[in-house]
Amino acid sequence: MDAVGGGLLAQKRDWKRYERNWRAYERFRKEDVRRFLQRAKDVVWSTPPPWEHKRNGRPGFPARPMVLCCLLKVKFKEDYRSLHSYLNMNRDLLVVMELDKAPSKSVMREAMNRIPQSYLEKVNRILIKPFKRGALPLIHQASPQRGMRHGSP
Repeated sequence: MDAVGGGLLAQKRDWKRYERNWRAYERFRKEDVRRFLQRAKDVVWSTPPPWEHKRNGRPGFPARPMVLCCLLKVKFKEDYRSLHSYLNMNRDLLVVMELDKAPSKSVMREAMNRIPQSYLEKVNRILIKPFKRGALPLIHQASPQRGMRHGSP
């Protein structure tokens, strides 16, 4: 091995290179988040809210959109500050959640502490039900019914 450009490290690697379409990837990621939010919104709006709005004091954010914010936080595995920035940059997600402005990180943290564990488990169970084995209706039975085997009536 010589010191001037020779050796194994200097040899050109024979790796297959793939072209990447980053615009399409980013568009898919946005649509994925929007679809998740729409599905979660349908589930959360079909269940009673985890807490009722208080009558006195400063008006807070509604309970159901705050549940959606907490679900997004769990989905992204992000901290509250990052989620707040993400929601500020993607105003179309706020429209899906029926919010005028993005909640602050402290409001999201308080909502996460306020939501009961049983409520989150219920929402999660409903959200993942279509992806569980045997949840979708079968179109064709793999084996005939018991009385119909081997030509018996």
